[in-house]
Amino acid sequence: IVFTSARNDKFPGDWKGIQFARYAGAGSILSNCKILYAGGGYGSLYFYYCAGKVTVQDCEIAYSKSYGIYV
Repeated sequence: IVFTSARNDKFPGDWKGIQFARYAGAGSILSNCKILYAGGGYGSLYFYYCAGKVTVQDCEIAYSKSYGIYV
């Protein structure tokens, strides 16, 4: 799965990114993904008071404006 900007001329930070927040389900998995041109917020992947375990495996994070992963 590729998560990226919808723009033709892509720039780092075009979109905020993916957030796992307080109610992220235990056992949530993000696997074999590309997260590109995000980081318009805290980071391309943002973990905010996650109650359950979230697994990120075999993912590519590139062209972020800020942090790749922010916890």
